[in-house]
Amino acid sequence: DRVRLLTVLVVREDAHLLFGFMTEEERSLFRMLTDISGIGPKLGLAVLSGLSVRELKAAIAGNDVKRLSGISGVGKKTAERIALEMRDKLGRGELMEAATGGAHPGPVDSKLRDVLLALVSLGYKQAEAQRMVKDLAGDLKPDEPLEDVLRRVLSGRR
Repeated sequence: DRVRLLTVLVVREDAHLLFGFMTEEERSLFRMLTDISGIGPKLGLAVLSGLSVRELKAAIAGNDVKRLSGISGVGKKTAERIALEMRDKLGRGELMEAATGGAHPGPVDSKLRDVLLALVSLGYKQAEAQRMVKDLAGDLKPDEPLEDVLRRVLSGRR
């Protein structure tokens, strides 16, 4: 299988850092995020790991500071700065589409995102956690407690 990886090289005085992305949209959002004062590549990556591209755009369009500050490493002031500055950087059409096309993910989408974040915080690599969640997505019940879903994923049962 062939994989296309898009990259961003961050050159610092003490290091050269290479960040990889699966889509041009992710890479573009990463560049926009890291252009914001106070947001470095590590925090930019945390934002993109914490929310999908669609969810991030929806949070920006809806000025959802609470959702943005729920990302590890993002406080209220940083979330406000992200919402304000990214709204200016993203096109009006993109924000309208995000606001109408997915501002509020359903309970299953939200639960899958929570399971993904839990797996990453337990030390799983992002790609492995995404595969585990993808395998689970088909038979997830909206009313199933998060703890039970996480137990199923970790035990390998679906």
